[in-house]
Amino acid sequence: MVTATSDLAERLTRADSSYWHSWGEAVRDLHENPHGVEVFRFGRVSALHVHSAPVPVFNRVLGVGEYDTTLIDDILALYGERFTPCRFDIDPFSSGPQLLSALNDRGLHPSEFQTTLYRADLDDIEEVSAPSVEIRPVSPSEIDFYAQLYESAYHGDRAPALLSRFRIDSMKARFGKPEWTFYMMLVDGVPAGGAALHIADDVATLAGGATMYTLRGRGCQSVAINRRLIDAADAGCKIAVTRCGVGTPSQRNMERSGFATAYTKSVWQQQLLL
Repeated sequence: MVTATSDLAERLTRADSSYWHSWGEAVRDLHENPHGVEVFRFGRVSALHVHSAPVPVFNRVLGVGEYDTTLIDDILALYGERFTPCRFDIDPFSSGPQLLSALNDRGLHPSEFQTTLYRADLDDIEEVSAPSVEIRPVSPSEIDFYAQLYESAYHGDRAPALLSRFRIDSMKARFGKPEWTFYMMLVDGVPAGGAALHIADDVATLAGGATMYTLRGRGCQSVAINRRLIDAADAGCKIAVTRCGVGTPSQRNMERSGFATAYTKSVWQQQLLL
């Protein structure tokens, strides 16, 4: 499904690249770069490599378009030299038969689809509340606790310890950067989850909303979406964007908060032979 214009789609895709580029640089700049993060630029194309997290979600290529096929071999060689699987995030406005054929010829195939949603009317947003739910920005003294809370809310105890440590460090690395804000939600005064806001070029990216399992269904996510929209408007943003799985509860939460589908992007990965 596509409702965006080509100009809007380009702006939203740029925001996606900016979000991940900022994320990668923050983690790379930790003292002695403990996770071996590398951030590469190929013109307008960004490529991220994380040595300590060799999974495609953190090793992604963004901004590749129909006329960037000559870059694909160099990009794949970069990841191949590091023995790391990668993914290409492809939006329908930038892709065409030339790009898709080039990816397919090199053994990459669509592995999932993600909905990109946007909201352009950020003026006069009414505050949303929920009984017993409080939301506020995370303070410097809380970031260690918050990072652990968020990891538990988002992934529970399912994640390998090293991967969990990497994600916790990535939150702490971004905290305090001017383009990033982290929020903590509380229910009846009990920490319940978190959410993030990234702002660049007057576009606000709402990312990473997560609530502890036992406190879900209390309205935390609706309050978190609303608070971030208000803060984005106060910061001068003209557009808000978010991304989620197709048809997920997250998508429905965003639609109830005034977001509309811009387009569905495809994620292309190499098929690994075991």
